[in-house]
Amino acid sequence: MIAITAGTGNLGQAIVERLGDCGLIGQVRLTARDPKRLRAAAEEGFQVAKADYTDIGSLDQALQGVEVLLLISGTAPNEIRIQQHKSVIDAAKRNGVSRIVYTSFINPSTRSRSIWAAIHRETETYLRQSGVKFTIVRNNQYASNLDQFLLRAQDSGIFAIPGAKGRVAYVSHRDVAAAICSVLTTAGHDNRIYQLTGAEALNGLEIAEILGGVLGRPVRAMDASPDEFAASFREAGFPEFMVEGLLSIYAASGAGEYQSVSPDVGLLTGRRAESMRTYIQRLVWP
Repeated sequence: MIAITAGTGNLGQAIVERLGDCGLIGQVRLTARDPKRLRAAAEEGFQVAKADYTDIGSLDQALQGVEVLLLISGTAPNEIRIQQHKSVIDAAKRNGVSRIVYTSFINPSTRSRSIWAAIHRETETYLRQSGVKFTIVRNNQYASNLDQFLLRAQDSGIFAIPGAKGRVAYVSHRDVAAAICSVLTTAGHDNRIYQLTGAEALNGLEIAEILGGVLGRPVRAMDASPDEFAASFREAGFPEFMVEGLLSIYAASGAGEYQSVSPDVGLLTGRRAESMRTYIQRLVWP
């Protein structure tokens, strides 16, 4: 049995769809704090269970009979999120889970400008010390993080994003889901760390050129003000820990922390990671 936390998020949904396409519906248990949000998956035949990170009993019940657990990193302030991850790892160990797959993030080092790097660094360390077999999957920034900026540029002709001068090897949810499904369903991944990146590292100018080529008209790149974006996030109702975290990600991007390109998507899926051009074509010409 494979259990997946946070099955209602974008990555969780992409992985669930992939596992379903592989005929594994009856072998997958999806968990969420509110199982009602998994009603559609339950109707398809997936097992669903309540798993509240603050409710040890619900974690124990959700993980009974599970062989492989996919722990998708949650969303909360750093200290809370770290403790949530530790609670899940502890519950997995108590219930005899054979292997934990954790979705980490690229460059979780002490030198990272991202304040969220500490979450992944501490979770990785705790997981390695747990005694449970593990696979750590360090995902780069998702290409979908660019969607709002690309769609605005489609109308305005200006691709504006903080940290635009730094190159990032953006990766699609499709590629990450395919790679993680391979990790979940095939052997040979015990105590391994994979870096899931796109096929190329691009800065804002290069992405604007690609978008312009797809649209057939010029698109100009602009390194946007972090302060302006922080204000827009706050106006949209983002909690302060999210605003600070996102700004730190943009700072890390601008400094080139996410520019390394890894072959691991291809090694795990048997095909090259999706190019930015292909991703943009899917986005603007669905």
